[in-house]
Amino acid sequence: MGHENIAACITTDDGWRFIDKNPSIQLCLAMNSDISRQSRCQPERTVFIPFSLGDHNTTGNKQNDTITLERLTRSDFEEKLIALGEEESDARRLSRTTGRSWSVYRRLRARNPTISSPVLLTTSPAKALITLTLVGCWNGKKEGDKYCVETIAQKDYEELEQELREISLRDDSPVLQIGDVWKAKSPIELLYQLAPRLTESQLERFFLVVKQTLLKPDPALELKNEDRWMASIYGKVRSESDFILKSIADSLVKLRIYAESSEGINSDFIIAAIDNLVRDLLMDADGERWLSLTDVLCSLAEASPEVFLKSIETSLQSTEVAVTRPLTETSESTGFGMRCWHADLLHALEILAWNPRRLFRVSLILATLSSLRIQGNWANTPENTLKSLLRPYWPQTMATDEQRLIVLDMLIKKHESIIWRFLYEQTDPMGGMYMENARPKWRDDDAGSAQMRGIFLSAYYSALGERILNLAENNAERIAALIRRIDHFEGAYQERLITLIKSTISFSDGDKEIVREALYHYLNWHNSYNTDGDKKSRAVAENLMAFVSLFTLKDIILDKRRLFTSQYPVLAEGSERDYEVHSKEIIKMRTSAIEEIYFQQGWNGISSLLSLAQSPSVIGESLATCNLNLIESFSWIVEKFKDNGFPFHDPLISSFYAWLPEEKQLILLNSQEFKNEMDSDEKIAAFHSILPPNMATWHNLASYPESAQALYWKRINYPHIWSDDADEIDYFIGKMMLSERYISAFNLVKHRMEKISWQNILKLLHGFRTSTEKDVPIPNGWHLSKAIEYLESSGQVSRLDLALLEFFFFSAFRNCEKGAKNLYAELLSNPPLFIQLIYLAYKPESEKEYKQDESLMAAAQQAGRVLNQGKGIPGLKPDNNIDEFVFNNWIKEVRKLATKNDRSNTTDYIIGEWISRSKNINNAPWQSIIIKDLLEETERDEIREGLYFGTINSRGATVRAYYEGGDKERKLVDQYKEIANQLYFTHPKLASVFDDLASHYDFDAANNDRHAKLRLEGY
Repeated sequence: MGHENIAACITTDDGWRFIDKNPSIQLCLAMNSDISRQSRCQPERTVFIPFSLGDHNTTGNKQNDTITLERLTRSDFEEKLIALGEEESDARRLSRTTGRSWSVYRRLRARNPTISSPVLLTTSPAKALITLTLVGCWNGKKEGDKYCVETIAQKDYEELEQELREISLRDDSPVLQIGDVWKAKSPIELLYQLAPRLTESQLERFFLVVKQTLLKPDPALELKNEDRWMASIYGKVRSESDFILKSIADSLVKLRIYAESSEGINSDFIIAAIDNLVRDLLMDADGERWLSLTDVLCSLAEASPEVFLKSIETSLQSTEVAVTRPLTETSESTGFGMRCWHADLLHALEILAWNPRRLFRVSLILATLSSLRIQGNWANTPENTLKSLLRPYWPQTMATDEQRLIVLDMLIKKHESIIWRFLYEQTDPMGGMYMENARPKWRDDDAGSAQMRGIFLSAYYSALGERILNLAENNAERIAALIRRIDHFEGAYQERLITLIKSTISFSDGDKEIVREALYHYLNWHNSYNTDGDKKSRAVAENLMAFVSLFTLKDIILDKRRLFTSQYPVLAEGSERDYEVHSKEIIKMRTSAIEEIYFQQGWNGISSLLSLAQSPSVIGESLATCNLNLIESFSWIVEKFKDNGFPFHDPLISSFYAWLPEEKQLILLNSQEFKNEMDSDEKIAAFHSILPPNMATWHNLASYPESAQALYWKRINYPHIWSDDADEIDYFIGKMMLSERYISAFNLVKHRMEKISWQNILKLLHGFRTSTEKDVPIPNGWHLSKAIEYLESSGQVSRLDLALLEFFFFSAFRNCEKGAKNLYAELLSNPPLFIQLIYLAYKPESEKEYKQDESLMAAAQQAGRVLNQGKGIPGLKPDNNIDEFVFNNWIKEVRKLATKNDRSNTTDYIIGEWISRSKNINNAPWQSIIIKDLLEETERDEIREGLYFGTINSRGATVRAYYEGGDKERKLVDQYKEIANQLYFTHPKLASVFDDLASHYDFDAANNDRHAKLRLEGY
C-alpha cells in the first residue's frame, strides 16, 4: 500500500529500458532470476529476485538481504487445498505428494499440456531425475545409500550428485537438498512425468536393489531388546539410512499406483514385479524378517495388498506363527528406549481396511492377533484397531453399515469373546476415545471419509443392541455386566434385559451370586443417591427391587460371604448417610451371619467361611463382637493359627484380639489356653506380634525368655506406629536398634519424627551404613532429607556430620539442591573434604594402571555423583557478592592439595564445571572480577574446559515445536558473542571460551534447522 507509483514488475528483458527511463521507480520485482541478471546495479534501486532459496541447502547461511518465504506446513497446505474445494482425504494426500508446492499443484490440476509438463523435467539430465524418481530420498553420507543409488543409476555417485546439484540451483527445482539428504520435492509429479521413460532394465535394477536391501536383517536385533535403542553406540546399524529404506519402499507404492492407473508399456511388468518382491520378502518369512521390515510394512501393504494379507494369513496358520513376533517382542510401555514393535503392522492393516473388499480379511487377522498378550499398557493393540473398524461413530473404513454387520456376525462365530468386549463398550455413551487410524498415502481408499466424522449411525447402533443381548443370554457374567449399563438401554431392549436378569433366579448359586452382586450395586446407587428420582428414572430400580429377595443363595456360606470383605458390602436397600449408623448396621449383619452359620454348621461352617471369604480380619472382628463363647472362639482361632504355622501378624487372631473389650483381652491373656500355647520361642513371638505395638504388649513380652524377645524384635513388621508417647517410641527404636533393624525402625516412625529424640534419629541414620537387612524398602529421599533437616534444626549436630550423612544418602535425594545443601556448603568451605571426594572418584594423573581399592568402589561412585552434580562458588554471600579472602584461600588450598595428590588438572576441570553451573552465568556473581581473573590467569586450560563443557551440559533438555528449528540456539549464540565482545581486551582467554560456545550453538542451530526441515518433509 502506498508504493504503486514507485514499484514495477519486470516480465521481459525489455522492461529494464522502461525502468532506466523512469528513475522514480525504486522497487523492482523481476519475474525470474534470468530477467534479474539484465538489471543495472543502482544503489537507490531495490530489486526483488524470486528463486527457490528454501529448497537449497542454505541452512544456517541466510544472508541479510534475503527475504525467505518458506513453503507452508503440511496442515496449513491442507487447509488451503480444502478451501479451494479439494476433499479432505485428497488434500491430505496432495500435501504429501506435491511437496506443498503451489506450482506443482497447479501443474497437476492443469489440463493444458504446456502447463502440466514443466520444461525443467525435459531439459535436465535424465539419469539423475530417473534415479531420484525411483529412490525418492537418501543420505549422501551413508555408504549403503550411495551404493544403492550408484547401482540403480549405473553411474558414479559423485557425477550423479553433481548433476543433482545443478538441477537444484534452478528455479522451482524438483530436487530438495537438506544437509546431506537428497529428496524429490514432488514424488507424484516426477513419477507421472518420467515413468514412461523408465526402461525395463532400470526397473529390474531398482527392484533387485530393493530386494537385496530389505532382505538384510537389522543388526540391532543382535542386541537385547532393552539395549537396541543404543544400537548406534554398539555399531549395530544398517549401512543404509532410514531415509532410503523408507523411500524405496514408498516408491513401490508409487509405481504400483501408476501401473494400475495407466496403460503404459511397463504397467504389467511393474505390477507383477512388485507382487513377486513383496511375496519374496514376506511369504514364509521368519520372526527376524518381520522385525527387520517393521518400518516399511505400511508401504509393502499399500504396494501389494493381496500378497501382504496372504502372507499374514499363511504365517498365522503355520506352526511358527512368525508374524506375531512384533507383538511378542514389544516390551513394557514405560521406561527409556521402549518400543512398540507391532505398531507398523497394525498401521498396515488399518490402511488396507479402508477398502471394504478387504475389511473381513483384515478383521479376521486382527481378531486372531487379539488373542496374544502384549506387554505394557499400549493403546495400540489389534483389538482396539478392530474396534475402530466396527464402531458406530466415525468408523475407520469405507464399508457400509450392512457390510460391517456381515463382518460382525462372521466374527461372532469365530471370536465371540472379542466381539462381546467390543459390544459392551458401546453400551457406555460416555466411554471410549476415538482416534484416527493410519490412512493410505497414495491410494484413495479413504476418499470421502471426512464426511463420516461427527455422524452417529443410529440404525447400526440398534443392530448392535440386538447382538449384545443375544450374546448375554444364559451367561451370568455378561448379564451382570449389562446390569451396570441397564439405564442406557431403552424400550424393548431394556425390557428384554430385565427379562434376562429375572431368568438368572434359576441359575446355580455361583452364577446367581455374580448377578446378585451387580444387582445390589445398581440398586444401592438408586436407593442411596437417587431416592427421589431427580437424577434419573427409578422405574427399572423399583421393578428389580420387588424380586431382589429371590436372589438368596441355597448355600449359606456362599450367601453370607459377601458381608466379610475389607470394605463395607453394598446393600440393595441403600446406604445410610450417617456413617456411624451404617457401620453399626453392617457389624450387626456380620455378627448375625456368624451366629447363623455357627448354629447351622458349627465351627466347620466358620472354617468354610474363612476359606471362602475375602477378609479374615473381618471374620476375627465379628467373632469378637458376637455372642459365641469367648474361649471356644479363641480355641478355634488358635487352631487356625497353628494350622498356618504361627505366622507373624496373622490378620484373623490379630483382629479378634483388637476388637475384644479390655476386660476380655485380660481374660484371654491370663487364660490357660493362652498359657498352654506359650511353649516355644516361635509361638511366643508370633502370639505377641498379633498384639498392639504398645508398652503393655512389650511389658508382657518381657516376662518370657530373652530368646523369644529377640525373635519378636527381629521379625515384627508393623505398617506404622502412630503412638503419641515419646517414651514409647524411643523404647521401640531402642529395641529395634539392638536388633540392628535401623531401616525398618526408620520406616515405622518416619511420619512421627517430631516425637523422636535427635539422638535416636542420628543413631538410626548412622545405622543405615552397617545394616544388613534384606527385602526392606529404602526410605525415599524426601523422608531422609526431612530427618536431616530435623537434625539440623536441633542445633546439636555439626554441619560436617550432616554433610557426611548427605553424602551417604546422596543417591536417594531426588532434589540435589535441597537434599544435599549441607554437603555442598561444606565442600565449598572445606578444601580437604573436596579433595577427598576427587581422590575417591578420579585416579592419579601420572598412574595409568591405577586401580581403586574394591572396598572403596561404592564410595568412589558416590563421590563421582556428588561432584558431577555439584555447583557453587566458595565465599559466595547471601547478597551474591563474593568474599575474596575466602575465595582465594579455598582455591589456593584446593590446588595445593590437588597437586599433592596428583589430581591438579582434574581439580581445575571440576572447579570450572562448578562455576559454570552457578546461577545467572551472565549476571552477578558471574561478573565478579575475581572469577574472571581466575579463569583467565591460570596457565592450565582445564579450568576453562570445565567451564565450556559444564555450560553445555548444564543446559538440560529443550522443548520446541515440531517444525521449530534452531531459534533457541541462535539466541544463545547472540548471548555468548555479546559476553565474548565484553571480554576481548581484558580477558582474551576467557573470551575465546565464549566464542567456542557461540560456535557450538551455531552448529547446533544449523543442525536443528535441518532436522526441522526433514520433519516438515515427513522424515
